Amino acid sequence: MAGSGLSMPNGGAVGNGYGGHYTPTKIPQDAVMDKASADRYVDNLFRVAVDNGLVMPMVKQASRKVFKHMTEAAKEAGTFPVGQYGLNLYYCYNYIAPLHADKDRSYTISITTAKSGDPDHYNFCYAKWGIILYTHPGCIWWFQGEDIHGTVAPTKEALEKACFQEPYSDGFVIVLREKDAVAAQKLSTATKTYQN
Repeated sequence: MAGSGLSMPNGGAVGNGYGGHYTPTKIPQDAVMDKASADRYVDNLFRVAVDNGLVMPMVKQASRKVFKHMTEAAKEAGTFPVGQYGLNLYYCYNYIAPLHADKDRSYTISITTAKSGDPDHYNFCYAKWGIILYTHPGCIWWFQGEDIHGTVAPTKEALEKACFQEPYSDGFVIVLREKDAVAAQKLSTATKTYQN
C-alpha cells in the first residue's frame, strides 16, 4: 500500500501522503529540487487528484450521505484545497492487512481495480459485523475505519506459487486520516494567524 503512489500509509511524517518521495517534509528548506524530480512530484499530485475526481462522483451518486461526510471532513480539516476533494489516496498492490482499526476522520472508500487467482482470496473482512465482502474488479465499498476490518489473505500455498501464477489484487483507498486532518488544522490556524 502506497500513499499517493509512494509513501507508506502508517509511516513517514504527518501530512506526507500527498506527495510521494518528494514531500515538503523531506525537502530541506534551502534545497533546490531538480526539474525532473519536481515534475514527478507534480505529476503524482495530479494523478491523485484525477483518481479522487473519478471516484467521488460515483460515491455521490450511490450515497449522498457518505459524499457529504467526506467533503465536510476535508473542509473542516482544511485539506479541501488540496486536489479536488482534499483526501488521502493509497494505491494498493497485493495489499494484505491483518485485522485492525484505523484512526480516520472520514469513511474509508475502497475500490478493487484488478483481481485474479482464487476468488476466496483478497476479499474484505468487516469483522465487527461478521461480513466478508467478495471483491471483484470495479467493486467499490466504504466503511468506518475505526471498526475492526482487514483482508482475507491468500493461503500459504497460493503465496508460494505467486511468482508463477500471479494471484493478485490491486486497487486504491480514499480516506482522510486523523493525523493528516489534525496537521492540516494546525497549519490552517498558523496560516490565518500569520495573515492577520
